[in-house]
Amino acid sequence: ISDLTGIESFINVIEVNCSNNLLTNIDLGQNAKLEKLNCSNNKLSRLNLSANPKLKEVYCFKNQINQLTLSSNLSLEAIGCNDNNLQILDFSKNNSLTKIWCNNNNLLTLNLANGINEDITIIEAINNPDLSCIQVDDKNYSDMNWRSGSFKFDTQHNFSEKCAPCNDPLIVFISNFLVSGFACVGDSIRLIEYGSFKDSVTTMVFSWNFGNNNNSSDRDPIV
Repeated sequence: ISDLTGIESFINVIEVNCSNNLLTNIDLGQNAKLEKLNCSNNKLSRLNLSANPKLKEVYCFKNQINQLTLSSNLSLEAIGCNDNNLQILDFSKNNSLTKIWCNNNNLLTLNLANGINEDITIIEAINNPDLSCIQVDDKNYSDMNWRSGSFKFDTQHNFSEKCAPCNDPLIVFISNFLVSGFACVGDSIRLIEYGSFKDSVTTMVFSWNFGNNNNSSDRDPIV
C-alpha cells in the first residue's frame, strides 16, 4: 500500500496498523479518537499527531521522519520512534509516558524530564553519537537506575536536570544580515542596525517588535 487516502472518513477508529508498506504520507487529522498507531517500516518523512490527543501508543520506527512533536499527546504511554532521522525529541509534556525507544537516530537534544522518571520502565537511546546531555527529572536517580537492564544509553550520554542550550544545540539563529555567528535558544543576542544616515539627520527613532509583547526602541537592542 502506498496511499492511505480515505482514513479520514473513519472518525471513530481507535487503532490503525499500516506498518510494512510504502506510505510516504499519513493524514490523521480527522481521527481524533485514535489511541494506537503503528505506521512503522514505511517511507514517512513527517508525522503530524497534533489532532490525536487520545493516543496512548505510537510506533513509527524505521521511517525517514525528521521531526516529531508530541506536546499535544498527553495520554501517550509508549513511543517507538527508533531508526529515523530525528534530531530533537522533547517528552517533557508527556507525563504518562513510561516506554521509549529512540535509538538509531541523529539526536542532538533529548528531554526526558516528564515528571514521572521513576515510573519509566524502558528507554533505548543507543546509537545517537552526537547526543551528549540528556535532560531528566533527577540526575542522581537516573545515574543510579538507568545504566543497565532495560535502560540503554551510549557511553557519552550524561544526565542533567538542565542541559545548557549551547552544549546541546536546540533551534539556533542562523547567521544572516542581522545576526553575526549563531545563538542557541536561551541566549541573549544583540541585533546591530547597519544603516548609514546623512549628517543632516539629527533625530532618528527606532522601533523593534520581537513578538510576545517584547519591544525595543534601541538602535542595537539585546533580545
